[in-house]
Amino acid sequence: MIGNSRRSSSKSSGASRACSACIAALNTSTRLLGGRIVADIADLANDRAQWHLDLALAARKPAPLRLSLEECVDCDEPISLARRLAAPGCMRCTDCQVLNEKQGARHAR
Repeated sequence: MIGNSRRSSSKSSGASRACSACIAALNTSTRLLGGRIVADIADLANDRAQWHLDLALAARKPAPLRLSLEECVDCDEPISLARRLAAPGCMRCTDCQVLNEKQGARHAR
């Protein structure tokens, strides 16, 4: 009994010696090995892949916003202010947009 308590205390003291930043950087599936917290090689690979993905997403530029047209490109009727505010960058009035989407759906089949 006494020997077991000493072993468990040495493991906990070994885990407490680990750097808190290293522990935070590891994934959630870590385990104790020889008194140290270690991650599987797959966990480390996933962390690195996530890091690369985060870098790529942070580096991409947002799509430029276009101004809405005041007249429809199909029927030359004025586009309502409500539509222009609701759909920035719109080029068609509501009726022509509905027709355009229906036609695109028909050709997509």
